[in-house]
Amino acid sequence: MEDIISEQRNFYKQLSKTRPTIESEINLFDIPIKQLNNDETNLCEVLLTEHECTESLNEMGLNKSPGSDGITVEFDKAFWDILKKSIM
Repeated sequence: MEDIISEQRNFYKQLSKTRPTIESEINLFDIPIKQLNNDETNLCEVLLTEHECTESLNEMGLNKSPGSDGITVEFDKAFWDILKKSIM
């Protein structure tokens, strides 16, 4: 029995060790980010229209949950008339 416990302990010690970083991994903080110009910034700062939101919802794949709440696209589509003002 002691051998089994010792083996389990060793297994989880190895499992929880940090693995060395692979040099080929990309560091996302090193990738240059394109800055938006004034026209692009102004375009992004307008309110979304109901038409844009409805169109976007209709383009989403079924059996998906676009947020972390677990609510599916089918639910949003079924109750869109009630939900749209709150979501927008």
